[in-house]
Amino acid sequence: GMVETPLDGPCRLSDLMIAFDDRSVAIVERTGRTAVFDLVSGEAVWTRMLDVPVVYEAAMNGGILALAGERPADVQAGDRPGVVPVLAAYDVRAKETLQVNDELASLLRWVRVDGSGDVIVGLDRGVISIEPRSGATQWLVDDPAVRLSGDAWLMHGRAVVLGPDRQIWQIDTESGSLRDAPLQDLARIAASERIEAREGPEGEAVFTTDHGLIVFSEDGSLIGGDATSGMTEVLPPVPGDGLFAMLQVEGRVHPDDGEIYRLWMLDAPRGEIRAQADLHLLEEPDSLVLLDGVVIVGTGGATLVYPVDAEGEAIR
Repeated sequence: GMVETPLDGPCRLSDLMIAFDDRSVAIVERTGRTAVFDLVSGEAVWTRMLDVPVVYEAAMNGGILALAGERPADVQAGDRPGVVPVLAAYDVRAKETLQVNDELASLLRWVRVDGSGDVIVGLDRGVISIEPRSGATQWLVDDPAVRLSGDAWLMHGRAVVLGPDRQIWQIDTESGSLRDAPLQDLARIAASERIEAREGPEGEAVFTTDHGLIVFSEDGSLIGGDATSGMTEVLPPVPGDGLFAMLQVEGRVHPDDGEIYRLWMLDAPRGEIRAQADLHLLEEPDSLVLLDGVVIVGTGGATLVYPVDAEGEAIR
């Protein structure tokens, strides 16, 4: 069967989602069927059909697994016709249910678990933090800036939220206070369909998109971005040891055959260009990996490997 999800659109109920923490990996089917494995031994530590019959998203941290989804309405029990949003949390190490909450009265869009074990959820009406063992609401931000949000990333002391207008907002996860202004976009995020974010070693927020790379400090000030100014469509930059690799996806015609695609090596802290090269490819690139001193480019019919020196200043 199929189900309509808020962010992923139509999905098969047989689709699988994967959630990791430092000790375990959970494989969650959209039906709620779940298996949790130990990352070291590979052994299954918990298998169960969980309490959310249609799962939109799953997240795990510190042994706490959270599922956001829906169940059919029980009209005879007093539910309104349709579906009922459900948030469930579990302690996978103790193999116990912490809470099943069907009283949020707002569609659930995404779910995350922070380092303290609190469950942070994007609702249609805002963003909420819940302590999973007691079920107590820690805070609720219902500002229009974070209603109908499209994604979120947890970083040190803050939730970084993609708002409905494609602006990035930050919420203090201790107090629930929304910072006064969004992050400065520089044309990388609003125009992008693919957005990923990670926390850097100094607490900086590093965004990699299909329009390039942009970096913000922990306080939200701009650190830097790549020199393409967001005007070039790229495969989202991929990280290596102190570097990012970024590859153009719209090539220039080669005089003999195929096309020329620009490859950039970017400095990780600021996004400054360290090196660049033109690659002659017979087909459009569809994947990019930076690993152990080489850039690996995948196309429809081939995989190509390009060595890079330790400083990323030469592409051979």
